[in-house]
Amino acid sequence: AERYNIPASGYWALLVQNLGIRNAVAVRFDRFYPAAIDTIGAAWIHYWDDSLKASLVYEVPMTAVRAPLKDPKDNVITVQLQAKF
Repeated sequence: AERYNIPASGYWALLVQNLGIRNAVAVRFDRFYPAAIDTIGAAWIHYWDDSLKASLVYEVPMTAVRAPLKDPKDNVITVQLQAKF
């Protein structure tokens, strides 16, 4: 949860590899403090042309919790279509 007057910071890393002209795969890792949340994700991207692309992304958030609590099952699948005009 977001809190006021508490400094927050984080970082992310992204690797993308093109597979031919129309496809790419990507892997991303990000970390956010002070909430102690890490997320790892993988994506497949398809480019129809210069102005239209689709992506399918699977993300696994990993929340730091103390025993006896467990990391919640909150994985996310995102299907996205992007167009630029």
